[in-house]
Amino acid sequence: MIENRSARPESALDDTLQVTLAGYHPRRRPVTLETIDALDLDWSYEFYRERFADASGFTFILVGAFSPDSVKHLVLTYLGGLPSTFRNERWRDIGVQTPNAVIRKEITGGLEQKAQARIVFTGDFVWNQENRTGFSVLAEVLRIALRQNVREEKGGTYGVSVGAAPIHYPRPQYRLTIGFGCAPARVAELLGEVMATIDTLRTTGPDPRTLDGVKEAFRRDRETSLKQNSFWLGALQMLIANGEDPRAIMEFDRRVASLDPKAIREAARTYLNPSRYVQCVLMPREGPR
Repeated sequence: MIENRSARPESALDDTLQVTLAGYHPRRRPVTLETIDALDLDWSYEFYRERFADASGFTFILVGAFSPDSVKHLVLTYLGGLPSTFRNERWRDIGVQTPNAVIRKEITGGLEQKAQARIVFTGDFVWNQENRTGFSVLAEVLRIALRQNVREEKGGTYGVSVGAAPIHYPRPQYRLTIGFGCAPARVAELLGEVMATIDTLRTTGPDPRTLDGVKEAFRRDRETSLKQNSFWLGALQMLIANGEDPRAIMEFDRRVASLDPKAIREAARTYLNPSRYVQCVLMPREGPR
């Protein structure tokens, strides 16, 4: 798998982003064939056994159409019998730091006449439900604006992706990633259009109709999600892992409804900082640009 992955030009783009965003921390190095060759499988197996020798720190989440009494005997039998040594363990910060500057890199690879661009904004994050909701709505508003400006008006790409990832540990941070593919000759033009769209969002805010549409889409999606076990499993896992009250799940509609164009503009000013991002572009190795 690693050998095949290394043959893909996109892997060089992903790996460059990974190490740059981590400040070249040794614990964020890409996996290579040399890494695999250096592994001690006996030690790995012993590590696995040691980690699962103590279940006292595990949290089990069960969701579904059942009553607690109907599964109690199963929990007592299959979970209650797991080994426990009651170790008192704590995680530690290994010191990975995102760069506090603008970094631009160009990577060459592959012969196909196409380019891939990624822009990743990072920074500190105030961790709470309201900020996470506003961050997600901002990302969707930005995706729609970029689709209109970069794909439909400029005709420069088949699509623009926007991903928003708030991170709690080891310290609250955020990562907002913009990605698109295009002809190599149009990279500079479309990157400029992306930054112009961001500048508009930061200065004048979103189109109110666009924001209303996003809020309604979020509301409908949540209405559907509440009926799915997978949603409850993921939501409860996230809230418990971060020490938050699970009842906050039912406050989602209120948080979304409270967002107005001014709030999204302020979110754009906070999370789309033009003085702190990493930009990586993959260009073909040879041929016209």
